[in-house]
Amino acid sequence: MDVACDACCIINFLASGEILSRDPGAGVITIPTTQLFVPSQVSRESLYLLQPDPNDPASLIKSPINLAPYFDVGVLRLCQIETEEENDLFVRLAIDVDDGEAACLAIAKCRGMAIATDDRPASRLAAQLAVAVVNTPQFVRQWAEGVGASRDQVAAIINRIRSFAKFVPRGDATDAEWWFAHAS
Repeated sequence: MDVACDACCIINFLASGEILSRDPGAGVITIPTTQLFVPSQVSRESLYLLQPDPNDPASLIKSPINLAPYFDVGVLRLCQIETEEENDLFVRLAIDVDDGEAACLAIAKCRGMAIATDDRPASRLAAQLAVAVVNTPQFVRQWAEGVGASRDQVAAIINRIRSFAKFVPRGDATDAEWWFAHAS
């Protein structure tokens, strides 16, 4: 399944430390047949994640995100709005959501992809466009089941996403119950 990823999901996956390895050469997306596409608008929106301060590990500092190594080794695929249909849809959608989400939705709709987002307005628009949505808890669960991750490993990933990306799913999000059950 090809998935167009928005910035919040890319940041969450990077914060996990395992879904997208901190060493891009290691690859690490292990959900069979999943290829993650990142529109250029999303690449520009993925600015930083939090990391422990080397001088004070109890404090977190903003660490710039550089997606180029992930593109270079094919862990992520950079994509652009290419057709008039994609561009027209992007312009229409950008009225209601940020450019990154609008680009993901336009590309996903026109190319038959899913979209990875935790953004509620983008999810509503995806439903209207008949575009499948994968949120962070669903993706983490698919990844964990795909690699046979232990409960402790899943808890560590969830805690890193919570700490370094400041992400906690809405209680009504798909697989939120699974997420909260594994967070402790």
